[in-house]
Amino acid sequence: MCYIVYMRSPALKVIRCGTILNRCPLDFADWTVNPYGGCAFGCSYCFVPAMKARLGVELPASWGEYVEVKGNAAETLRRQMRAVKPGERIAMGTATDPYQPAERTHRITRSLLEQLCFYDNPVSITTRSPLVLRDVDVLARLANVRVNVSIPFVDDAVRRAFEPNAPAPAGRLECVRRLRDAGIRVSIFWAPVLPGVTDTERAMRAILTEFAKIGVPVLAMPLRHQPWLPPYYEQRRRAYLRERGPDATALPGREVGRTMERLASELGVALEVSEGLCVERRVPALRRMPGGAAGRRQRTCQVPDLSRA
Repeated sequence: MCYIVYMRSPALKVIRCGTILNRCPLDFADWTVNPYGGCAFGCSYCFVPAMKARLGVELPASWGEYVEVKGNAAETLRRQMRAVKPGERIAMGTATDPYQPAERTHRITRSLLEQLCFYDNPVSITTRSPLVLRDVDVLARLANVRVNVSIPFVDDAVRRAFEPNAPAPAGRLECVRRLRDAGIRVSIFWAPVLPGVTDTERAMRAILTEFAKIGVPVLAMPLRHQPWLPPYYEQRRRAYLRERGPDATALPGREVGRTMERLASELGVALEVSEGLCVERRVPALRRMPGGAAGRRQRTCQVPDLSRA
């Protein structure tokens, strides 16, 4: 099976990690696990570089140009799982993509999932890579797993402008279909909404129309997370708008979520909306997905460190 052809190779370094599980400061999980440091996809809107900068952490290189392979991740996870209580939720891929190109060779993510097969803890995996299809056999053995495939837009021109090293939207949509057909619980993760690019009703309708064809739940975060956008995102946005022209129909921030919900209802999409990563008041913004309205429209945001582990 052919997955993706990548255009560049970031610097790879195999490291030994002291921990792989870290307490999650947000309410969508109890623990986070990131098989790699850095991310080869290097999406221009990724919150991790800005978060690191605010925390005073210096990156080894520019975001997208380095990947740290946690070579002893599986044995470290096996040791740390002694501290994890039954029922506590584990989120994989909060600050890296667990199925980025290095995973094809190093198989760190697969080794972690094989360890988690011995436990009943709920596991969520967030990725934008069809390489996750390789591990359907392991996913089927997990007691409670959900795969969230990140699809913030369906126009490949937008992908080429803002995440040129990531898989094309068509491949991600097909990945969702195949996971669904394989009996794996799968959702589409629709975030972020790109300011001035995908925050129009026309763009959101096009996105939801494609999602409706697949018929899986969609978790959306309409918050455009402008405080976390790095400077080079703005450079790409300006270049994109110079080429395509600005869209005068961009919606005010408070209308984005409402428009998402209205269009989803019209198109028959099972949509769960959260207004961002809430930590200050420990509100259950993303405690269960999908289902339940608890935590919607919460707007208190801080900068938690999701990139440890």
